[in-house]
Amino acid sequence: MDLPSDLKHLFLKWLEEDCIVQIQLGSKRALQLTRAIENLKRTDEAINNVNKLKSVRYIGPKITEFLNKKLLKYCNDNGYRTPDWCKTAETTTSSRKPTSHKVTKPSASTSVSGVPPGGRSKGKRKYVPAKNSSAYAILISLLVNDSAQTGVQKSTVIAVASKYCERSFTTNPATGQFYSAWNSIKTLINHELVVESTTKRPALYYLTDEGKLLATTLVQEMPEHQRPQIDGYDEDYDARQSTPTAYFASCGYQEWSNFTIKMIIDNREIRSQTERDFFQNKMSDANVPIEIRPLPVGDVLWVARSEAGEEVVLDTIVERKRLDDLVASIQDGRFLEQKSRLKETKLKNIIYITEEFTSTNLGQMAGAVQTSLSMIMTNFQFRLHRTKDADATCKFLSILHRSVCNRFQNKPIICINAMKLDDNSLLAFQDSLMKFRKEMDKDGSYIYINYSIFHSIFGKSSLVSLKETYIKMLMTTKGVSLEKAIQIQKHYPTPQSLIKAFRESKDPKLLSQHFKQEIITHKKVTAILSEKIFQTWGI
Repeated sequence: MDLPSDLKHLFLKWLEEDCIVQIQLGSKRALQLTRAIENLKRTDEAINNVNKLKSVRYIGPKITEFLNKKLLKYCNDNGYRTPDWCKTAETTTSSRKPTSHKVTKPSASTSVSGVPPGGRSKGKRKYVPAKNSSAYAILISLLVNDSAQTGVQKSTVIAVASKYCERSFTTNPATGQFYSAWNSIKTLINHELVVESTTKRPALYYLTDEGKLLATTLVQEMPEHQRPQIDGYDEDYDARQSTPTAYFASCGYQEWSNFTIKMIIDNREIRSQTERDFFQNKMSDANVPIEIRPLPVGDVLWVARSEAGEEVVLDTIVERKRLDDLVASIQDGRFLEQKSRLKETKLKNIIYITEEFTSTNLGQMAGAVQTSLSMIMTNFQFRLHRTKDADATCKFLSILHRSVCNRFQNKPIICINAMKLDDNSLLAFQDSLMKFRKEMDKDGSYIYINYSIFHSIFGKSSLVSLKETYIKMLMTTKGVSLEKAIQIQKHYPTPQSLIKAFRESKDPKLLSQHFKQEIITHKKVTAILSEKIFQTWGI
């Protein structure tokens, strides 16, 4: 029995099936398959030969080979006669190998494997990460956290990987560390040891079969006392990650049915120096119950208060910026820091309000502002809402308050009680909280953390080291960039050493002479700049 004269419907079916698989894996190949399917559908000509697919855009040798194998299997399974061109195509694709891999009889100077004695194989060398490297640590962490290969988040991977890596998983631009150990995930993905699934946000990472085999081998090569237990690694950690309910049992959680909702406005949120109570008065006029207090992150958020007076933070938070303040935050670096802290809250609805009053003259910062607003929606995935002035912002907040109240009407919430946290448990806590929500959110309720927990996590000002403070102090002098400040700090590690050097030499041009042969971002420390620094540190 011969095949149909037009095989387009079969090729489309197989491409669509493969495309679905690639989408579920989060593979970039899915985009190429989607485009290939669209172009094949537009083709009016009958496709009776796999070689004709080469004329269709986005269909290359790999897709042609894939469809040829599918067709061979289809013929064998359904009793069709295999066409000669199908066999030829199979032979052609399988013969696309480097000419250096010819089969020859082993000679006296050649081993059975085809490699000369003492020589090196020309085949691709298998990638194996060095011990205690960042790639090594990520593989171990994925094996510990995700032996079932279902996928875990970045924060979960880092929580364990940091134990097996000599490098840090966090960047620190102030000290010249612009890349972290996490960048090695790209190497593992390129070597097909790890797969990144981008169908959901945040992205999930899991080992391929080859990656799991390599990670298992790496674990077996560890000393026995250092070897993690894959099925029950670190009992405390396992209690936090695998059974989030057990982790929170120590602090307790309770279900609330009766509660009131109140808007909380940061006490630094004012319209102007002469109208400090503007937002409070406007919200009161709109019959919105509010409270003014210092917030650790964001400008406005909502809390639910129980009859006993306990509070939990609900899932909506607002950051408000006038355009002039937005420009200032971009220039001094607060913009990215504030956005990152908002993202870390793990709240569902993060809303960014910009007030675009007409008197604002952006000048040369117009492009930077547009880029930053785009980042808010794409990189950070916040909801962006633009208003013309503070009055319009108040109207929007009153509407948002009613929306929050309606969403929680006749709906129970589960509150996680207060507990003591430290910085080391923050990542584990956040990941466990997400898992706890998935586990407990069965009946339409939602899990929220106590306000005291929220404040303890995001209210702690990060401890800034003397080195970072010193660099920032140097940068207060006009003309001292971050790179120059770092270079000066390397030669004079402490403020005292710089002051001592200036006082001993009594030369305002000391730094220009010291860095005479050194180039910092293509610019030297000039004599004029050295004199400026001397006015602060040498007198």
